[in-house]
Amino acid sequence: MGWAWAALRSGVPRWCAQNPSCSSSWVGSIRLIIRSQPYSTAPSPSHGGEEDGDPDEVRQEMLNRWMFRAAQTTFRDYLHATRGLCFTDAKHISERSPVFLGELLDEVKVNKAVTKAADQGEDEARLRSKVKKRVSRALVRLFHRRPVNEFRPFFESIGLRPSECDYLLPQDLTFLADAEMLLESCHALCSYGIARRKIGRIYWNATEVFSLGQGVLASKLEALEGLGFSKASVIKLVISTPTVLVHDPAVELKTFLLWLDDIGIQRDWIGQFLSERVSYNWPKMVQALQSLSDLGFTKDDIGKVVRKNPHLLLEQSGGELHNSHGWMFGAAPMKATSTILAQLNVGKARLRKIIMEEPCQSMNYTIGSKVSRLPRCKPEPCVKEKREFLRRIGFVEGSEDMEKALKAIRGKGTKLQDRYNKLVEKGLDPKHVAHMVKVAPRILNQKTDALAYKISFLVHVAGYPLSALPAFPRYLEFTVHKSKLKMLVYSWLLERGLAAPQLTLSTVLASSETEFIKAHHVYKVPMGREVWSKLKREGGSFGQEEIRWLRHRCNLDDSRIECMS
Repeated sequence: MGWAWAALRSGVPRWCAQNPSCSSSWVGSIRLIIRSQPYSTAPSPSHGGEEDGDPDEVRQEMLNRWMFRAAQTTFRDYLHATRGLCFTDAKHISERSPVFLGELLDEVKVNKAVTKAADQGEDEARLRSKVKKRVSRALVRLFHRRPVNEFRPFFESIGLRPSECDYLLPQDLTFLADAEMLLESCHALCSYGIARRKIGRIYWNATEVFSLGQGVLASKLEALEGLGFSKASVIKLVISTPTVLVHDPAVELKTFLLWLDDIGIQRDWIGQFLSERVSYNWPKMVQALQSLSDLGFTKDDIGKVVRKNPHLLLEQSGGELHNSHGWMFGAAPMKATSTILAQLNVGKARLRKIIMEEPCQSMNYTIGSKVSRLPRCKPEPCVKEKREFLRRIGFVEGSEDMEKALKAIRGKGTKLQDRYNKLVEKGLDPKHVAHMVKVAPRILNQKTDALAYKISFLVHVAGYPLSALPAFPRYLEFTVHKSKLKMLVYSWLLERGLAAPQLTLSTVLASSETEFIKAHHVYKVPMGREVWSKLKREGGSFGQEEIRWLRHRCNLDDSRIECMS
């Protein structure tokens, strides 16, 4: 049974079955509803008359489906008849808020009563009627005893996640009828053609859109069409970047649309490439187009570039067109690409690598300059060895992890094996080492002495167990000074009872120096500023006070302390 049928039958969105915020006891029930077929006591002909699954499980699926649909109907009638919402709103909210309904069913605790009724062996029609009555009575009693907050199921029904719903709940309102402007705005968007389940994205990114005033939102939508967009383009534009509705649309779009006119592109042409999942920065796009003009491109040239590669303008709002060295490409006319490739005797990939790594090299390829052939680039002989090494420690050939590691690690296979062996010799489990390499492959670019030193410092000086390393392998990528400084100051604070104990490595090391000082109140504790400045000035070396601490804490003699520092 496909998802489309199940969605129509149960009214449960697909994402709910995977949402960790769903009520614990109803997650499985909702999943069963999504996967289940209409219950029938007759055997399925597609299975040759055999029962599909365990009979108890099939019966429970049936009961869950009946309870959930009864809850939807009861909640719909409550919103429409009791709370005064229009039937369309009440129906949509009840059918598109499965997490909320699951919580209500958990609260009234009808599951056991329904199961007990099913055990009495009644026929299907009577049992179904009894289930509906039990669920309906239980929920009606709940609604009379304690009116529910209607904003939670409403937000869920327009596509917001339960965690987002909790964040957006108004503090002084419980009933949707008290938020007339919110409902009117939703009706205006729906009437224009925007799906209800996508309105949540608009509300999350621009809540002020829903308090513009009576009739204002509809007029703003019409104004966007008046700028030259089709209705389909306006819908994508509003969903992706709803801030265009907050102010006069011409304020953000006017300059950009004038640019489209100047480069010979129809305004609605760009609409077919807009994505509802991306937010666009229109002033930034204008800057990107202006930068091309500043580099010497004519408007016709810019129009050709945008038509052929619209993603250059739309992805990152034109960010791909910005090059910090862009001034060079307009400083002097360049040789044709084919000429540069022939004179350098290189391929496109190597030329691109040269320009990306050293942009100033492009100034050597201007018209009139003499270009000499580059020496042949020897292929890297160690790629095969690296692959073999990665396969030996558990990587799968052709996997994403394998390709990521090949790009990150350097050196021959024998060197990589020595570094891997050094980590194992220090007491790490081979499986943990393989995991560390997958998470942070650059740790194998460290020399064996550096790996040994950092592990010794972590265990013997900082006092962390070796088991802390697999959880944060990037510790081995940090410079000695960076990690030593923070860990020494943290240990200094810890010995004086001024820091929380047992902080993870990532908590101590992943933040910047400013964040570390602020998080641990280094400058606010007595002598904190002096200790931090002293250790930083001396490169993390040990003073007399730190040496005494090391003797006491780690039982190290002076020779080992000197080796560490």
